Amino acid sequence: MNYEIFDKINAHGIKVEELKLNITDMVPVLYLRVLVDNCIYHLEFTNVSGVNIRDFSLPFQVQGFEIMNNKSRSWDKALTYRIHDYEDQKIDFYCENVTIK
Repeated sequence: MNYEIFDKINAHGIKVEELKLNITDMVPVLYLRVLVDNCIYHLEFTNVSGVNIRDFSLPFQVQGFEIMNNKSRSWDKALTYRIHDYEDQKIDFYCENVTIK
């Protein structure tokens, strides 16, 4: 996984411009289109679970976005990563994979 974008997010925050939750082949996929330092990134989180989204309307700002790697502590693939907004708790979920485009 490319952590460079997440370093930028934690330094500057992100503006979430689009959020989609789709189910493809019985696997839930969460898409975020975000703006970081005037660049658009597409984040794709596959096999998401435990999605909790609070108090927002698009676009919304996330100041502290953290990805925690639980691979060594989890038996369930859907809990491999925990993604959450540690500043305002606007978004929190688990997923198996993260792709940045």
